[in-house]
Amino acid sequence: MSQPLLSVSGLMMRFGGLLAVNNVSLELREREIVSLIGPTAPGRPPSLTA
Repeated sequence: MSQPLLSVSGLMMRFGGLLAVNNVSLELREREIVSLIGPTAPGRPPSLTA
């Protein structure tokens, strides 16, 4: 298996008192397609820009 192009471990994001993302970990490798799936919430788009 190839080395990850991107590795994220324990990502947490808060917006004021709202914990939008808690303890997200993922690895992206060459030729992989990854999707973040979940309910409508403020955490998904900022997770991709963090």
